[in-house]
Amino acid sequence: AESGVAELAQKRPVQPEVSLIMPAYNAQDYIARSIDTALAQSFADMELIIVNDGSTDQTQQILEWYRERFPQVKVFHKENGGQASARNMGVWHSAGEYIALMDNDDTLRPDMIERLHASILKNDCDIAMTSVYQITNEGYEGISEYPMAENTPVSFDEFFELYIGYAYPVIWNKLYRASLVKDHPFAVVTYEDNAWTPVILSYAEKICYINEHLYEYDRKIRSTTAIHTSISRPEEKQLEDRREYLMFFLTQG
Repeated sequence: AESGVAELAQKRPVQPEVSLIMPAYNAQDYIARSIDTALAQSFADMELIIVNDGSTDQTQQILEWYRERFPQVKVFHKENGGQASARNMGVWHSAGEYIALMDNDDTLRPDMIERLHASILKNDCDIAMTSVYQITNEGYEGISEYPMAENTPVSFDEFFELYIGYAYPVIWNKLYRASLVKDHPFAVVTYEDNAWTPVILSYAEKICYINEHLYEYDRKIRSTTAIHTSISRPEEKQLEDRREYLMFFLTQG
C-alpha cells in the first residue's frame, strides 16, 4: 500500500510533559542503543536529558551527534561525581510535569512512557510503576512484580505492605510527579537506589502499577554494574553503606 512521506519529528514540545533523564559515564559501547529506545518512544511530548558524568572515552562525541540531530535531546556535562549527582543535575534542568529515569545501558519498551503517563493521569497518582524484565544469560526474568490490582491507586502504606516482601529498590521503572522528585533530591551515596527509592515512595500519596515489563534491565551488556560493585564490597564497607542509607532516611523525615 502507498503511504505519504514519513519522517521523525524534529520539533521539541515547547513545554514537554515528561522529562526522561539518563546519566552517562564511559558508555561509548552501548549508550546509542539506550538512546535509540528512548527516542523511539510512542509518547511524543518528551525531552531526553543526558548528563555526561565526566566520561573519559567517546561518550561525549556520541551525545553531541544525537544533540545535533534531535532537538528533544539535551546534553549536559559535569565533572565525575557519580550517578546520583548526574541525575540531580538532570532534574534541575528538567521542564516536564513528570520525570522518568533510565540507565545508560538499559532499554525501554516503545510504549513505556505512554503507558505510565496514561496510568498516572487516570489514577491521579504521584508515582506510576511497571514490572521489569531482567536480561541475563538465561534469558528474560520478571522482577519488580507485585501481587496488587493493576492500574488502581493505592496509598503508600498499602503498597509498603507488598514492597517489604517483593523489594527491589530500583528507580528506573517509574514515572514520577516532577515536584516530588525536585523536593527530594537523590542521595549521593553508594548505590543510591537503596536510599532514595523508599524515601520517594514514602512521600507519594498514591501509587499505581501495571504489570507489563516495560523496562529492560540488562545484566549481560556489561561485566559489572552498580549492584555488582555494591555487593562485592567488604562487609565493613557494606555496613557503612547501610549507615549512609539510615542517615539519609533520618534527614528526609
